[in-house]
Order: sequence, then C-alpha cells, then structure tokens
Amino acid sequence: MIHISSISYTYVALDRSRIKAIEEISLEVERGEFVSFLGPSGCGKTTLIEIIAGLKAVNGGGSVLINGRPVNGRFGWAGYMSQSDTLLPWRTVAENAAIGLEIRGIPKSERCGRIAGLIDQVGLSGFENKYPFELSGGMKKRVGLIRMLAYEPEVLLMDEPFAALDAQTRECLQHDLLDLWKNYRKTVLFVTHDLVEAISLSDRVFVLTSRPATIKREYRVDLPRPRCGQDIQFSPGFRDLHGAIRSSLHEEVNAFNNSRFKLHTFEPHAATHPHYQA
Repeated sequence: MIHISSISYTYVALDRSRIKAIEEISLEVERGEFVSFLGPSGCGKTTLIEIIAGLKAVNGGGSVLINGRPVNGRFGWAGYMSQSDTLLPWRTVAENAAIGLEIRGIPKSERCGRIAGLIDQVGLSGFENKYPFELSGGMKKRVGLIRMLAYEPEVLLMDEPFAALDAQTRECLQHDLLDLWKNYRKTVLFVTHDLVEAISLSDRVFVLTSRPATIKREYRVDLPRPRCGQDIQFSPGFRDLHGAIRSSLHEEVNAFNNSRFKLHTFEPHAATHPHYQA
C-alpha cells in the first residue's frame, strides 16, 4: 500500500547551514499492517512521518507512493496524530470528533450517527457535550483517535501519541488503539521511544540510525495476538525480541550522543588556554 523509495531530506537553517535528517530510506508497508519506528531522539522519525503525510516534500530525491499514486501534498488520505493536544477548545467532544466530516461536507445527521458509535466504542458516552478543559489527558487522546477514524482515512500516522501520559493510561489507550485497529483494519505507522509499546502493538518494528536517519534493521513481531502489555513481557519470545531491538537501538543512541559530544567539545591549543602558564 505504501511504497517509499530512496527518500532523503535536508533542513536548511537560518544561518544557511544544512542538516541532513533522512538519507536514502526505502520501505514498503502492506495494507492493514501495524508498523512502528524506533530511533534516537532527533534522528528524523517525525520528519519521515511528515513526508509520508504530505506535510513535507522530499528535497533530496526519492518518492512516496500510496496505492501507486504519489503523495504530492495530497491531504485526507491519512489521519495524523501527534504528541501534542490538538483539540479545539471551543468545540465539544462530539464537535471535535466530527470536524473532519464537517470539512468534507457530510450531512449533520450522518455525522452525528457516525460519531455517536465511535464515542461509545472508546468509552466516552456521556461526555459528548463536554469541552477539552473538562477532560483528562487520556480522554483527550481518545477524542483524537476517533476524530482520525471518523472520516475513514486509509492510513493512521501516529507520532508518539501517548508519550506524555502516565503508564496506566498509556496501556489503556494502547488497548483501545488495538481494538479500533482490529475492527477497522487501518494501516498504522507509529513512532515511539518505548520498546514495550512498539513490540506489543506492531507487526514489524523498524530501528532507525542516528541522524541522518537510515533503516538499520527491521524486526518482525511474530508473537500471537491479542497481546497484553504486561503479560506478554514475561514470554521468552518477547524477552528475546526486546533484547535484540534494545541492543540495536542502544548502539545508535551511543552514536548520537558521541556525535553531540564532539560537536560541542573544543580543545584549545595549550598556548592559548586561559590557564596556560609558560
């Protein structure tokens, strides 16, 4: 369904310096797959998701095809969910969830019926007329989930959506996401820093290198579903996979930290050092 071929991306800073974020990334994602991306902080994971979403255009070559068609800034084919809370504070739960349908011109009666079913599925019945300031962090994320699903996008692009939540709420939302994925069989691309989250949710996990990001390794998660985040951690298969991914990721985190250290370390000549004495 998604065919990414040799894409590269370089940022140009205000001082005209160039920072290569992504270099020659190629991968394919089948329809209905759940795929996660892991990598050091700042390696280019968000940039990759934004390119797939059509929010950024590749500027170093390569292409992104969705069902054989180039993205080229097309919108509406994918739902996008970030770590930030993006609910509109002046709209209720139902109104926030329906905004995509409203923009598409779907009649109000149809919007209401579709949203009511989704609200019930994620356990928000009774909160339809509440405003974001009246909701917990987990409830806001549930609204974000059903807002994506309401207008029936082909792909869900999720950039660390649960990172700011406490562990218990995060696990509940992981279950909600898997239930919705099972029911609707959407293709999901998911960015996370949490190895347990990546393994529990995914069919495949891609480990990205330190910047510029390339694909270091792909891991297929063959553990049986449904998966419970706590119970599955005690299985031998999980421990083996977790250890392998952690080792691969740890190498890249060390490489990233070493590059930052070299960038910010200056070794002056002894004769010019302020404490040098002849």
